[in-house]
Amino acid sequence: MGRQSHLYEYQGVVNISDIQKASQKMFNSVIYQGVSDATDMEALLFVSLASLQKQWARSRGGFGLKDVVTKMEGVASSFGDRRYLPSPSCSELLRMLNRLGEARIISLHTPTGTIRAFNTMITLELNEHGVLNALKDTYHKKLSERFLSGSLF
Repeated sequence: MGRQSHLYEYQGVVNISDIQKASQKMFNSVIYQGVSDATDMEALLFVSLASLQKQWARSRGGFGLKDVVTKMEGVASSFGDRRYLPSPSCSELLRMLNRLGEARIISLHTPTGTIRAFNTMITLELNEHGVLNALKDTYHKKLSERFLSGSLF
């Protein structure tokens, strides 16, 4: 048995784990590209979500709309670049979240029995290092470096 499995390795046999690894890599590259192609407001959202993840030591997040709006306002105003000001209103943010949710860059979860958008939990599909890396060759590099590297915001 051991010798036979050794032979399969050299005969190009693909295992389920190989498929899972390739699938995850492909999924992550799509998310990575989506973040690196972000508009100004999307970059502000990604950096704010990643900053919240870092601040609360959550690997992927799960933050309420109110927390995200507050964080975006704080990041935008303290950074001071007009590109990110004013931060989006709740309705603008909800439209952006729906679009990014359809692209699977973020996940939205509204608890069962809840109809209010403010109860929706927002999860970014990359950690702060992924966001920092995705934005490193973009205009948003300074924003991401300021809030995602070094000490907590």
